[in-house]
Amino acid sequence: MLQKVKIKIKAIYALTRFNEYWDFNLTLCLLALAVTGKAWDTLFLLIVSANLLGLAFAFMINDIEDSEEDATDLKKFLRNPIANKTISKKEGYLFTNIVLIAAIFLNVYISFKSGSMLPLIFGILILFIDFIYSYRMIRLKKYPLLDLLTHSYMLAGGQFLVTYFAYQRVISPIALAGLLIVVSISMYGELENELKDYAIDLRTGIKTSAVSFGKNLSKIFQFIFIGIAIISVIYIINITNASIDFIFGLLFIFLVSFIYPVFKLLVFKNKNTWKNDFNRAIIATSNILLIYYVANKGN
Repeated sequence: MLQKVKIKIKAIYALTRFNEYWDFNLTLCLLALAVTGKAWDTLFLLIVSANLLGLAFAFMINDIEDSEEDATDLKKFLRNPIANKTISKKEGYLFTNIVLIAAIFLNVYISFKSGSMLPLIFGILILFIDFIYSYRMIRLKKYPLLDLLTHSYMLAGGQFLVTYFAYQRVISPIALAGLLIVVSISMYGELENELKDYAIDLRTGIKTSAVSFGKNLSKIFQFIFIGIAIISVIYIINITNASIDFIFGLLFIFLVSFIYPVFKLLVFKNKNTWKNDFNRAIIATSNILLIYYVANKGN
């Protein structure tokens, strides 16, 4: 009996896919907090938690709705507990709805504590898009361009805006640049995922942006999105009058963080693992820098 309970708990955790976004969620929240000029407090912890629940809901509803397709792909079959029938669809919907209710409650409380309806509006919009992005009767993710726009909001832009408007009422130029960074990176990531699923999407008739654009044009758009993010970072560094020492220090920290993924690439020759390690290195370094920046703002 105890063993069955452990299996169920592991399956529910697997359904949330928590390991895929917890660190990036922290980056989104910290970046938004940094551009507000505020220090962290208990409200910030609530915002991080609400955004985590919103992301969990997005991944959970997606795996439930995609379980039939995922059952035809070995890698996704092993990962998706609905597809491999470790838990039933009914159980999946139950726990997904619990996460949804908790997310709504936290967003309501955050708006109450901040004295503004904006965090609630942007938070509820995240959850709504989470649903219609994956729900089989609608599935916004099967429509070219809409998949990129909705993905960039529900997994990046929305979390940034909820955090920002919990502390500020009017969006500033530096906040717009920060928003542009996270949205561009999210669109890059969505195209990366769609290129990975290119064959299965062709087979199942899901016409994503990557399928519509083709592989070559999709890769060009990825370079454009990364370029927009880099330009936005340069703009923020310029507008905040960052010192030369800070810029070189920033580059040095990023360089050090890339030693591990580059080493793995050279030793194991696995490009897919290297890409994931590379992305995680960027996220980890960004979080360290943002924590340092926000902590010093509070002093």
